[in-house]
Amino acid sequence: MTLKTHNFTVMLKDMTVPISYDAVATLISDGIHFLGWIKVEHTESPKSITYKYAPGELKYPDYPLNGGSLILKVKGDENLFRLDLNTIERGLVKLCKEQPGYANDILDENTDNETASLFFEYCLYGEPIFD
Repeated sequence: MTLKTHNFTVMLKDMTVPISYDAVATLISDGIHFLGWIKVEHTESPKSITYKYAPGELKYPDYPLNGGSLILKVKGDENLFRLDLNTIERGLVKLCKEQPGYANDILDENTDNETASLFFEYCLYGEPIFD
């Protein structure tokens, strides 16, 4: 199987820039494994695989980045949230517009739990929800 290189395209300071799937996959993986407020309830499989985060079986980032989704539960919220290509792109666009410093960290693939948290907040809620 030949895997493709994928990018999201966002505006940052009046410039169009690509954000690699690898950078986004790291945010997804770090958020799910290290943030205490988010949990995967279940996965929805993609129809095909054109991107792999890591060798072997599908990892959490592989589902939404290939057209499937993760159904997430947020601590303290009774709703379930879908993380898919649309919510990721919408969250990235808004995060890059409103938080250019964090956008630079994502572009440089120099992220931490705070960046992962903001990524999920923008993807799921459209804005920061935690102080």
